Amino acid sequence: MTPRNFAMTPEGQELSSLCLDLGYKLEDCARDLTRTQINFLLIARRLRFKAENKVADDVELEQMLQSMKEG
Repeated sequence: MTPRNFAMTPEGQELSSLCLDLGYKLEDCARDLTRTQINFLLIARRLRFKAENKVADDVELEQMLQSMKEG
């Protein structure tokens, strides 16, 4: 049975933040998502952050190499 105020449960808060962060709407109502869909959102979020960090690291490395060439 789903709690009356799903958004106040840890699962509901986790799911809400994922859907808001990622802009996903997999079901009409957040509580209808399956654990598999929630896990997918978590993995997608981690992969997105990892990719963003890699790009930032690559830019930082490139800037460092460029400043070494100039100096």
